[in-house]
Amino acid sequence: MNEAVAIGVASGAGPDISYVSGNTIMRLTHGGLHAGLAEPIDDFLAQSGLDRRILPPLLEMVRYDNKTFGVLFIMWPIMEVYNLDLFESAGVAEPTTWAEQLDATRRLTRVNAAGAVEQWGYQGPSMTAVYAFYLLGRTMEQLGRRLIEPEADRGSLTNAEAQQAMYYLHDLYRLGMPDGRAGIRFPQILENKVAAFHGSLDSNLMNSLSTTNLRLEFRRFVKPAGGTDIVQCNVGTLYLLSTSKNKPEALRVLEAFMQPNNLKGYYMAAPHWQPVLQVHFTDADILSRPYTKGAMRVLTEPITTYGPKHPLLTEMYPSAGAVLAPAILGQTPIESALEEAERLMNAAIAEHRRRD
Repeated sequence: MNEAVAIGVASGAGPDISYVSGNTIMRLTHGGLHAGLAEPIDDFLAQSGLDRRILPPLLEMVRYDNKTFGVLFIMWPIMEVYNLDLFESAGVAEPTTWAEQLDATRRLTRVNAAGAVEQWGYQGPSMTAVYAFYLLGRTMEQLGRRLIEPEADRGSLTNAEAQQAMYYLHDLYRLGMPDGRAGIRFPQILENKVAAFHGSLDSNLMNSLSTTNLRLEFRRFVKPAGGTDIVQCNVGTLYLLSTSKNKPEALRVLEAFMQPNNLKGYYMAAPHWQPVLQVHFTDADILSRPYTKGAMRVLTEPITTYGPKHPLLTEMYPSAGAVLAPAILGQTPIESALEEAERLMNAAIAEHRRRD
């Protein structure tokens, strides 16, 4: 989509408004090949009152350099999902810390005499480059240190927080998925064989959960000792192109689309998307949708962006994440992986800055 927009702009036929996932909007503002495509819209947000109606932590996700670059209209929280029946039948309390989660995962994982896994204590995302980078970013943030600051030209992975986060992720995957097949597998979840899993309220999850009577509940990512619990969130964002030839009309379209009744109709037709306007968090019709009320309960601060908030996120993660992923799975040493991932991440940033 970004490529199509860029081609349209270059040919003089670009759109006035386009869509982007909020965790990558900074590549359209201050970094990446398409920097400068998104226009700041703070005056519009203030005049329309949207800056006061959108849940503040969500709006912060599309702010950079004291400017706001998009209108949020949908969001999906990223959290953990617990099968309460499996916890209760095993006499395992819900964890509140990393240490308790690792212990619960160990106790809830069952392997038979032949070595086959009969019950998974935890299932996390497939260990691809992007997930490895995002997971490390979240767990480091829970420890009080960012993988990279939003405005920084360098990140640091050779520190105590990065090591602690990596060893925690490694242990969680090893204990929860001893078959070595990282990834969330809905056949097993729906067969009542997974105690907890990393969940995002997207259409795939919602469609799968709608076919089962399992007692599943959403939970925040539990805290490390001395750190904080957290929930991640991604947001669907409409942005005004800096090259728009019809800015006043385009902004009127955005304002009309964001009227509470219009958005409510959208949410009722697409129940896997969650609201962004504060008025909808108490709307009885929206809360009556499957799983929405449970999702709303976890949306207390701190809420963090899905993936580090940095203009060059999409330039950094492919090489750095590819090195981190096998280390989380125990295939390579963690310390050397962190050193190499830091080098690759910073080299990608330096190369892009050099081209600028």
